[in-house]
Amino acid sequence: YDAAGGMKTLGFEDARRVVAESVDAQGTATLEQAMLTFIMPGPDNDKLKAAEGVLTEGFKHPEAVVSLLSLMCENANPLMRQLAGTFLRKVLLAHWESIDRQKPKSGAPGDLASAIRGILMGLIKTEPHMLSRRVVAGAIAALNRRTHWKGKWMEAEEFVFQGINDADPKNREVSMLLLNFMTDEVALMMMEKAGYPQRLLGVYERGLKDSEKAVSLMTLRAFSSLVSKCGTDEEMAPFEPLLPIMLNALTLACKQGHDDIVIEVINIFDELSPQSTYVFAKHTESILSAALEICSYPEVSPDVLSNAMGLLASLVRHKTKDLLKSPRIAEIMQLAFRTVATQAQLDPTEVENQSGYDLLHSMAKWMPKNIFFQPAAGIIMQMIQSPEPHVRAAGVLSLGAIAEGCAENMRPHVETMLQQVVRVMRDNNDTVRRCGLIALGRFADELGEMFLAKHMKPLIGDLFPILKTENEEIASAAAGVFQRMCSQSDKEMLVPLMEVILVHLLDALKFW
Repeated sequence: YDAAGGMKTLGFEDARRVVAESVDAQGTATLEQAMLTFIMPGPDNDKLKAAEGVLTEGFKHPEAVVSLLSLMCENANPLMRQLAGTFLRKVLLAHWESIDRQKPKSGAPGDLASAIRGILMGLIKTEPHMLSRRVVAGAIAALNRRTHWKGKWMEAEEFVFQGINDADPKNREVSMLLLNFMTDEVALMMMEKAGYPQRLLGVYERGLKDSEKAVSLMTLRAFSSLVSKCGTDEEMAPFEPLLPIMLNALTLACKQGHDDIVIEVINIFDELSPQSTYVFAKHTESILSAALEICSYPEVSPDVLSNAMGLLASLVRHKTKDLLKSPRIAEIMQLAFRTVATQAQLDPTEVENQSGYDLLHSMAKWMPKNIFFQPAAGIIMQMIQSPEPHVRAAGVLSLGAIAEGCAENMRPHVETMLQQVVRVMRDNNDTVRRCGLIALGRFADELGEMFLAKHMKPLIGDLFPILKTENEEIASAAAGVFQRMCSQSDKEMLVPLMEVILVHLLDALKFW
């Protein structure tokens, strides 16, 4: 440890000298030969198993750490250096206690522990192969966590703060990569240091405004790691200035078609919305507008649309009061129905797993029913009457989507709605019929025994003829709906209908 209480780190050349003097040449060659098996094309299983056995045995000994470091420094093959770095992280942590107790050899510039730190700090700055630098950053972060309670690894931390200002964009990117890994490992400890959040804010601001996309993206990932570990108002307060910067980055990335940046920013907002109240609330309207703008782009990719719709659903769930102050509630509802219809055009049977359905379901569940139900029901009834099959399918699926959140509001209108569902079940389009059955299953699940007590008998008359349709998928869907109806019914409700049910089921079995 140096005078400031930090862990000593040798310079790169001195560190390489210590490692070179400590390396077991024969052991290193044995590990290298085994590792070659993993990077050579098409090795057979027997060779892989044998190589795995050699590595497992070799990694039991602290000398393996020095061998792996030697390969990372000296081997000409970037894949070998990358693989050595990948193995190093686990092997180094397994043997660190014994390594840290070793005294420096006579005449050596330092002990092995300080040499290892020196090698890693040298490699993260000089390794030309980017994937190899990534594994070095992972090893530094893991070792930093293992030793953090003993004192600061000043070189590792300063590399982050200085690296973001480096002239080489690759060094700026790697500094953010290291920050990402270190945040993931020791976020809470970092935030407890006096003045540290303010220094981090400067780093994030610089990285987000970087002209190189790779640097901005890695900065977002580093901040995302922080949000996932420390997302409360108190912890996020120092970083509030980043939210407008990220909104600007989001808009620019949309225009430039940088989907990965768009998705990363959306995910950060999505993570913040349930955790942060005060910090996030001041920007809710701007975040809402950005999400709606993304969804309106004609060339928006399915992944970006799904993430943006997911953010809107998260806002509906966690920021309902803030959203109710917005004049754009109707716009969110229209977007949800429009997206359900678009996604139904691609595959109606998968709509329940899509973003439009999730947003509609969230609105039905979390928004005040006096604001949501009547407009939503009106739109749904119009969709069910549409001449376009995919719109009819989307309409009846939407009816199923709002059943859970609006069950009580639906009960006075259930006769009318059920008539529409049954009509759709008889549609001349097979896909629309399947969607009608899906919606009926939702009705049974969400409206429960009171609904079934009144409608079970007439619904049997509507369902059982479908069991004998030529379309196997529709017949199977009808059987599944009936099974769900039975599971929601009590014995007293089913016993009087048992003879009719068995006759129809046996008739359907004979048909198939």
